[in-house]
Parts: sequence; C-alpha cells; structure tokens
Amino acid sequence: MEWNPPNECLYVVLNQILRSPNREQRLRPWYLYLKLFLNALFRLPALNTIVFRGVKLHMNENYIRGEIVHWWGFSSCTISLDVLNSDQFLGRTGDRTSV
Repeated sequence: MEWNPPNECLYVVLNQILRSPNREQRLRPWYLYLKLFLNALFRLPALNTIVFRGVKLHMNENYIRGEIVHWWGFSSCTISLDVLNSDQFLGRTGDRTSV
C-alpha cells in the first residue's frame, strides 16, 4: 500500500479521507474497495488484545489515559511495548506519544 510519491500512496489518500469532516461523502468512490478489504479482514481470526500505536510527537493533551480511542485510519500497531520503544519506531527519547 506504499509507493512514490508518498502523498499518493493508497493508505495516505484513504486515511486523509477517513479523517476528514465530510468523510461520508468522500468515501463513496471507495465503497467497493472497502467492502472487499473489510470482508477479507473479517475472515481473519479474531484477536482480543491490547495494541499500541506511537507517534514521535507530543500529543498527550489529545488523549486521556484509560479512554477508548477510535482511530479513523489504517495504521500499523504492535502488541509489544519492546517493539514500540525500539529506535526503529517510537524510540525512548524526544517527544513521543503512545496510544
């Protein structure tokens, strides 16, 4: 789902639409793709676990500890805090927020 230029990547364009205020109208051209994608996704085995997502920004004021977050977009996540805190992803220094 990633190619050049990055602003034309499938997930970048789709996430911009999913996060826009008028997402219902802008998603219409994507309905068939999303139906196919979500049907395949729902065929995978269910997993009931906590996942983590991190960004290298200070966003603590946007999230309250313990609240459920509805994430409008497709993003990579991990079930491992060690992976999240590795230098390849969130790291251990600088501005960071984990959700």
